[in-house]
Amino acid sequence: DLRDAPVSKWDYALRHADAAVVGSYAILPRAPRAAAWPDYDVVPPGINLETWQPAVPTPGNTIRIVHAPSRRRSKGTEAVLEAVATLQSEGAPIELDLVENTPNDQARLRYAAADLVIDQLNVGWYGLFSIESMALGKPCIVRLDPEAVAATEAAFDTKIPLLNADKDTLVDVLRGLVREPEQLTEIGHASRAYVEAVHGHTAVAERMLDVYRRRGLA
Repeated sequence: DLRDAPVSKWDYALRHADAAVVGSYAILPRAPRAAAWPDYDVVPPGINLETWQPAVPTPGNTIRIVHAPSRRRSKGTEAVLEAVATLQSEGAPIELDLVENTPNDQARLRYAAADLVIDQLNVGWYGLFSIESMALGKPCIVRLDPEAVAATEAAFDTKIPLLNADKDTLVDVLRGLVREPEQLTEIGHASRAYVEAVHGHTAVAERMLDVYRRRGLA
C-alpha cells in the first residue's frame, strides 16, 4: 500500500506512530517519508512452515514447469508461453502447467508436483507465491531488482536462491536449467533453507519483537 503513495495519505498515522514496518528492501526506496515520521524497519512477510512440507524436485526425463498468474499481464504470462514454446520447438524436454481459476487445495498439489516455478517477469521483487513455492523446496524464476537483492542479502546474511529473469532473458535461463537439470534439486534445497531463515513464522516474529525492543516499546 505504500508504493508511490503521497505523503498526505499516511501523514496522520505515521506522525503518531512509534515504529513503521515495510515488507522488503524493494519497497523501501519507494515508501513515502516525512521528517516527523519514524524510520522504516524491514520485516519480510511470514509463512507458517508447518503447513508447507518440502517436495524438492528430482527431475526425470521431463522438466515440469508451473506458472500460476493471478493477472497474466502483470506476471508476464505471454513471455512465459513464448519462451516455453521456443524451447519445445528446439526439442527441450519441458512441459508447462498453467494454473488458473483453480481452488487453492488443488493448486497446491500441482505446485508440489513441479520441478520449477515461474512467478513473474515484470515487478522486480517476489511475493507470496514465490515464498510458498520456495517453502515447497521449488526453484523459482522471478524478476528481481539487483539493489534490493544486495540489501536483503546483506541484512539477512544469506543468498537469495531465486533465479532472476525477465522476458528477454527467460529463454536463456530455462536453457541453462535444461542443460543441467541437477541444479533444480540443489536450488530447491537452498530455497527451502532461505524461506526458513527469512520468512519462517518464528523468524519473522522474532524480528518484530526486535523492532519493539529497539524502539523502546517492549
